[in-house]
Amino acid sequence: MKADILFVTSLCPWPIRGGEYIRCYNTILALSQFFSLAALAPKPRSECDVLRRVENWIDLGRLGTEAERFQYKLIPHPRLAGLLREAWKRYRPSVVWFDSGHWGNYVLVTRKYGAQIIMGTHNFQSELRRQEVVTARNTAEWVKLWIFFLAERLHERVLFRFFDRVVSVSHLDSSRHSRFVGAEKCRVVPNFVDESRYLAAEITKREQGLVTMTGNFTSFQNNHGAEWFISEVWPLIVNRVAHARLELVGRGSQAFALKVGREAMISGVGEVDSVAPYLGRASVVAVPIKQGSGTRYKIIEALACRVPVVSTTLGAEGLDMRTGESCLIEDSAQGFADAILSVLKDRELGARLAKKGHEIFSEEYTLSVNARRLRDIVLDAMGEEAQADL
Repeated sequence: MKADILFVTSLCPWPIRGGEYIRCYNTILALSQFFSLAALAPKPRSECDVLRRVENWIDLGRLGTEAERFQYKLIPHPRLAGLLREAWKRYRPSVVWFDSGHWGNYVLVTRKYGAQIIMGTHNFQSELRRQEVVTARNTAEWVKLWIFFLAERLHERVLFRFFDRVVSVSHLDSSRHSRFVGAEKCRVVPNFVDESRYLAAEITKREQGLVTMTGNFTSFQNNHGAEWFISEVWPLIVNRVAHARLELVGRGSQAFALKVGREAMISGVGEVDSVAPYLGRASVVAVPIKQGSGTRYKIIEALACRVPVVSTTLGAEGLDMRTGESCLIEDSAQGFADAILSVLKDRELGARLAKKGHEIFSEEYTLSVNARRLRDIVLDAMGEEAQADL
């Protein structure tokens, strides 16, 4: 059975367990609105939207994780290359969409099949890996991370040019990719979410003094930022607002809170099916990111839930945000604490930031808006004209 798109990812798109899963899940959801999809990916065991929307599925199982070992950052995994060939023969897709930059070394394997090939990046991966190298705890880990960095830089600088389109999550990342790929092949589709999944936050009662931080607390970027916030910023807040409480939401947050939070005002709730109810309770969301690349879903989800955001410059990088209008941006510990305190003490300021932030979210970061952007990129790659929206 012919498919318009063969979507290739090593991620199991459900359950959603962090930013890269949100991107993967929503990309499938968006593309399936306009095209017939086949997937080469780990297949979800439970019932979910993507199972109903993908017409054909070749289950990668654990092979997706196995193929991410460092040697396969340099050479294609033979079994995966074979599955790509099998999928091509079975579905004859017009487009092959690779989800995430580590698939770069499969572009030459795929080109001979004649389909248009699109790379959907999640960030500027080599920069993210370069930052991670300096956090290595021992020589063996340093060597492993350095090899990953070199392989991912090879993908971006050498192999990405063989893709027909390279899709970045921000104009900043796209400008970086265009240096090696050429601007004519580069497109931007920001990170986005299905707005309907965040409606629960609108009926939740706000808890005064509640500062919320969401994310995967097993990742080094979130760990690094949260440790800085708790050690440098949080004491400045609780010294002036006695009832202030910090709630960490996401994978590893309970263990992280026990490790660094020695006060009753800090708690972790662990991994949750949806952050919407927790964001609905929050007075302000803190995004103290000091390392990373791409754009932060934690900000987009806060905007979706109409919660004011205080972020570092890097945390808000790549998003259409202006300090004082749709968020507050500060990089020093004192400045970040003062920004949090200003929102906690001035409800009108918080309401104004939240209102403007939600307006930006509705214009730029929803599924309905970005499904059309993805549609037009695929049609362009296939040599067809973009469709006018009714």
